[in-house]
Amino acid sequence: MRTLLQRNTLLLLTGLAAAPALADPRIDAITTGVGDWFTESEYTLGAGVAYAPKFAGSKDYQFGPYFNVHMLTPQGIYFDPLQGVGWQTQIGEQFVLSIGVGYDFGRAETDKDLGAGSDRLKGMGDVKGSVLGTTSLGFMITPATMFTLSAEQALSNRDRGLSWSVQLGHAFELSETDTIGLAGSVQLGDSKYNQTYFGVTQAQSRTSRFKAYEAGSGINSYTATVNWTHKWTKNWNTDLSAGVTQFAGEVENSPLLDTKTNYSALLTLNYTF
Repeated sequence: MRTLLQRNTLLLLTGLAAAPALADPRIDAITTGVGDWFTESEYTLGAGVAYAPKFAGSKDYQFGPYFNVHMLTPQGIYFDPLQGVGWQTQIGEQFVLSIGVGYDFGRAETDKDLGAGSDRLKGMGDVKGSVLGTTSLGFMITPATMFTLSAEQALSNRDRGLSWSVQLGHAFELSETDTIGLAGSVQLGDSKYNQTYFGVTQAQSRTSRFKAYEAGSGINSYTATVNWTHKWTKNWNTDLSAGVTQFAGEVENSPLLDTKTNYSALLTLNYTF
């Protein structure tokens, strides 16, 4: 998915990773006995189509393929193109801790096939990709309701800075085959992060069409998502998700924003075994 959308745009699809996880049986696998990685691990393979803006705040949208690949071992080690590689564990009955390494592909100043960027950003220069250290702590208020704090710190291209989010989500089990997940979140960034994705330096202003703008640290957006999961069989399911993000706070008046509201959607067919 990151080949289609930049890291900030992924926040528009928070429900894809967070809302379904509220009732995600993969969490149960953390507490199972230690077994062979290949025979005891749980795998999810899926594919579908995503619809999202070309970059955060863009008025132009694009469709692109989405590939869902996830592995979770009994020891809590996970691999996921969206989340990266890491380890998660359940602490007591209510807390879930996750620590890992991910990647932010950045943003281009030109239109890129299946990449984040636009010709409208010409002169801004590319935002280089960054290796990220990721941490999240979830508190299970009920078995179907989770409050989550997460943070991402750039380990390479450190000008990308630190971003974090606060999220509350709930999963409604409508039947044995259908679940609806709702989630709301607040996204924040330090001065480096907000400046990287929403600010314009004096040098960039001279080479682009944008006026100089300094984006300070703090809230940059609010996101609401809804996700519907339908199980066709024990192994097969479809996920349909939609999200809306409202830019606010320190970035609300950024000249890079063509619009203050972005929308997104994702449909996937998945096989879990």
